[in-house]
Amino acid sequence: MCKVSMVHFENKGLTPLKPLYIKFLHKGLVAYSSKKQVFDGTIKEKYAHDICARIHEIDNAFESLSLSIEYLEKTEFHDSAFNFSVHHSFHVENFLLRLTSVVDRCYKVAGTSILLKKKTIESTHGNSQILKELKQYSVNAVQAIKDVNKVVKPLRKMRNKVAHEAGYSNRNLNCLSMIVNIEDPSLLKQFDNIMTIDQLKEVIIRDTLDLLKPTIEKMNVNVELLIQSLSHIYQDVVEIESVQ
Repeated sequence: MCKVSMVHFENKGLTPLKPLYIKFLHKGLVAYSSKKQVFDGTIKEKYAHDICARIHEIDNAFESLSLSIEYLEKTEFHDSAFNFSVHHSFHVENFLLRLTSVVDRCYKVAGTSILLKKKTIESTHGNSQILKELKQYSVNAVQAIKDVNKVVKPLRKMRNKVAHEAGYSNRNLNCLSMIVNIEDPSLLKQFDNIMTIDQLKEVIIRDTLDLLKPTIEKMNVNVELLIQSLSHIYQDVVEIESVQ
């Protein structure tokens, strides 16, 4: 089973921002309970909220990937109108399509951390602009983002094919789809003598997990390093006496 938790929001690198983030949330809840549309959060509190919101977005992306892995570990889908092959292909596609969301959100948290405008962060060339500006603050953060990209790179071709050309499949999945549709008992027995349907499912699951699970683990490490590399910026912002 793939463990899911909000691991990056718990990163110690966010410690300087947590008190400000909590104050901002408290003010927001008070305003909401009073049916007010706006409230007086300070600049620092708003900054802390924006960073923590970006981190939550990263954790949500990891949560979605982990959920896909959880389904990819299953051999049976009871009470479903669709067979194993359809489910497995769907969740591989879902994983691949969501994979780059982690990369995109790493750029966004970096851009927000160094106070780039939202328009710049979300522009067509925003990622390259973020890296260019980020070099002035933390070369380690730049490297962490590059390392996240390196982890994803081997799966990008497969991801782009799923996104723009065709759904995911492979030889074993096609073989399984063919076998489960065999109606001749004698022919089915011949296949069973070589490998049962359950055994083939296990092979498919193992191959998929071997391909995808290490990606999550490696990206988690690099995102952890990214936040730690940005932590000194958060501390500097908190310590600015001229800004509340």
